[in-house]
Amino acid sequence: MLAKERHLKPLLQIKQGSSSMLAETRSLHRSTTPISPIETFPMMDQSDPSYDAPRRLMVGKDSLAISSDAASLQKRVMELARRLVLDRALAGSTDASMVTELFPMHVDIAGFEKATTLQTPVEDREQERFAAMLRFAFETEPFEDGMDHPADQIIENALRSTKDQRILDWFSALSLDAKHPSFASSVLRCLGRQTHIGTATWRAGLVRDALAKDDIEIRDAAVQAVESWGGQEIVDVLMSHDEPEQWLRECIPEIIDDLRE
Repeated sequence: MLAKERHLKPLLQIKQGSSSMLAETRSLHRSTTPISPIETFPMMDQSDPSYDAPRRLMVGKDSLAISSDAASLQKRVMELARRLVLDRALAGSTDASMVTELFPMHVDIAGFEKATTLQTPVEDREQERFAAMLRFAFETEPFEDGMDHPADQIIENALRSTKDQRILDWFSALSLDAKHPSFASSVLRCLGRQTHIGTATWRAGLVRDALAKDDIEIRDAAVQAVESWGGQEIVDVLMSHDEPEQWLRECIPEIIDDLRE
């Protein structure tokens, strides 16, 4: 039985559903973020008579603004706009500002385990935008093992666009974000699909740091990355790991044996 198949049953208990990812995303929103262009389509709040009644007189009883379809129309407009941004991201668009203009999410970079490389404010903003793009991809389509995901292409585009070491620092910070484990583990699983990312030493270091996290989702993602990457250096890291979760601990010896064959 393949090692990945051994993961399926326990993973059902910790599978990243869209609800947990959405909850993490909402925790990162800021009330002071600028209003996006899409938000210029106001949705009528019919629960407040003081606001609703004058509007009814002004727009008329048959206006779309007071119909039951208003909310669904706005939702559809928002979804179309988000799809446009995601399509641009998958096409390798360099206009990262589109993401923050349409989706005023603020990713708390201070909450990440910051890379040792010093960054300018501009570089911090680029890291923030890149994180927002990935987060939106996972919110739109939850990650599933064995299935292609839009975030895979975003990561591939980023790796092709630069040889700068900072992109690997960004990947590490996002994968080790213990405050948002569902997002972090999703990023790490996507990185595991990039078989030639970084050096063997960088991959081993990332796995070592991920295995040290308290969250089981992040540790399981690290073990899956080991299965994909292989190599003696990373196998040594897995061998030295003392896994507290029984089902994952039982998988590790078999994975090590498979990689040694």
